[in-house]
Amino acid sequence: MKKNNLVLKILGNLLFWATLISPIFSFYLASNMGDQDLVGLGGMMRYSWIMFLFMPLSILSIFIAILLKKNKQKYIKNLIIAFICLPILAILGSYMWIFSDSYSYDTNKVSDVEQIIKLNLPTKVKVSTLKTGECNLTYAKIIDDNDIIEFENEIENNSLWQNNLKVTLKNLLPLYVQGETEFFDVFGFYNVTSDEYNTFPAKGENEYIFIAYDYDFNKLMIIDDYVYTLDQDIFV
Repeated sequence: MKKNNLVLKILGNLLFWATLISPIFSFYLASNMGDQDLVGLGGMMRYSWIMFLFMPLSILSIFIAILLKKNKQKYIKNLIIAFICLPILAILGSYMWIFSDSYSYDTNKVSDVEQIIKLNLPTKVKVSTLKTGECNLTYAKIIDDNDIIEFENEIENNSLWQNNLKVTLKNLLPLYVQGETEFFDVFGFYNVTSDEYNTFPAKGENEYIFIAYDYDFNKLMIIDDYVYTLDQDIFV
């Protein structure tokens, strides 16, 4: 009996710690698989289902707590951690479906933009697109070495790519994008309405496509379906 109680106590402790770290570890796995640092939060959302795989630890912790209580051993910590972690895993694991209307992982997004702006863009990419309501914000990581070489050669040989983003053009972008441009190296700003590149628009409503590229991480940021209205002409 004492041996069984000892085994039960050890299992209870092991499950307590395993349950405790399960939300953190599962979040790390989802973020790592989704390349969150490269394709944004949407990358993690795509693999949020991984958190469901860790829910049995909480369930087992509850089961062990019941057995510990029957044997008049300490069981409260197993119940508490299980009832904390179980809903966390359930909620975070459901993000893929909760935000399914906001995120897209369709790689055709890049080719669709390419057809509009008439700039050659990479084809072998991992994509995450957030539909903000104001615009589509896409992060695309190039996953093929040959594609990286071809695309970077295209950038070097095409004057439409700019090494510096003019402040006047930067100010036309959504605020949550303006700060992020500091982490990118080359830029393309296309006015869909006037069919012009890297020029400040005239007064009125204009639709834009903005592309930025990061050489270090082979990462694109694309803004499309974005309309901005100028109330007056500004000469720059």
